[in-house]
Amino acid sequence: MGFRNVTNIIRNGTIKWVGNVTNVQTWNDTSHFPNYGVGHGVITTADGQDKATWIRYGVGRTNINGTITYLDVMFFNTNSTGKLAFLKNLEGLHISEVDGNKRTDNIYEWK
Repeated sequence: MGFRNVTNIIRNGTIKWVGNVTNVQTWNDTSHFPNYGVGHGVITTADGQDKATWIRYGVGRTNINGTITYLDVMFFNTNSTGKLAFLKNLEGLHISEVDGNKRTDNIYEWK
């Protein structure tokens, strides 16, 4: 599978009950399927003591008003016994909306 665009991103955010985290990720848009991509990354707690990895597969769609919605499935893993231990073997649904410079990301546990 070929990639047409590879993007490296560093984001700071907050995880409920964990606090501040940094997410370092690489996102690859495929050349075979428009608006489809694969991403992977590492989440690290602010104190640097815990980390978790993830991989994400998703699609993006542009709405009639120009907002882009990304729908992804995520797979997490960690060896942490600390704050990020809950991510061990966790699956999640990721929904992201981008409207100009405003971006909203939410991840929900897939049960």
